[in-house]
Amino acid sequence: MSKTAADNQPIDDEIQEEMDKSDMQRSVDSLRSQLNIERTPISQSATELRRYTETQEDPLVNPIDKKVNPWAEKSKCSVL
Repeated sequence: MSKTAADNQPIDDEIQEEMDKSDMQRSVDSLRSQLNIERTPISQSATELRRYTETQEDPLVNPIDKKVNPWAEKSKCSVL
């Protein structure tokens, strides 16, 4: 087992051997592209999501009227 200089954690030699240079380069490229992605603060995202759900007619968020709901229970069980 070898250790990395950055975190002193053991690295399994088999895993290290399986990753060739092209795999490592793809990983680095992916991480670099993720680094350049613009982040949106959660406070802004939550506000936008709340505004969107309030403006849309989503029956899970804003239930529809029971009179126009075709799946609403018509009457109680008459056996009881």
